Amino acid sequence: MERVVDILKAEFDRSFKLINSKTYPVSGGELNPANVDSEIEAFAQLGVSRGLDSKEAHYLANLYGSNAPKVFALAHSLEQAPGLSLADTLSLHYAMRNELALSPVDFLLRRTNHMLFMRDSLDSIVEPVLDEMGRFYDWTEEEKATYRADVEAALANNDLAELKN
Repeated sequence: MERVVDILKAEFDRSFKLINSKTYPVSGGELNPANVDSEIEAFAQLGVSRGLDSKEAHYLANLYGSNAPKVFALAHSLEQAPGLSLADTLSLHYAMRNELALSPVDFLLRRTNHMLFMRDSLDSIVEPVLDEMGRFYDWTEEEKATYRADVEAALANNDLAELKN
C-alpha cells in the first residue's frame, strides 16, 4: 500500500494516510462482542415493531448489524414498493440513501445477499428493484433498459451460463 500512496503523491500530488484495517471499524459492526446475539435480537424486535415479520426482521438485523435501526426507521416514511417485500423496500432505500447504491447490480450483488445466496427468489424482484430505483433516481426508459441489461449480464455470469451452454 505504501507504493500506491507514493504513486498517488508523485503522479497526482495527492497525499493519503495509510490506515490499520485490523482496527478499522466495519459498518454495522458497532456491537458488544459479549452480547451480539441479544443485540441482534433487540434490533430484530425493533424491525417487528416497524411492521416486518419476524423472519424479515431477523434477516435485516443480521445483515445490517448496528445499522439496522437506521434501516427500520425508514418504515415511518416509506410505503412498500410494488412487487417488493417491506424488508426489500427498506433495504433498497437504505442502500440508495446511505450506501450510495447507484445501480441494481450494486444493490443485488454488493449490498444484499440476493445475487449470490438467494438466487431462487431473485428473478421475482429484479423488475420491482429496477422500477423502484428508476422512480427514485428518475431514470429514462433507456437508462432503465441499460440497467436491466447489466443485471441480465451479471446474472448470466453468476449463473455460469457460458459454461452450461
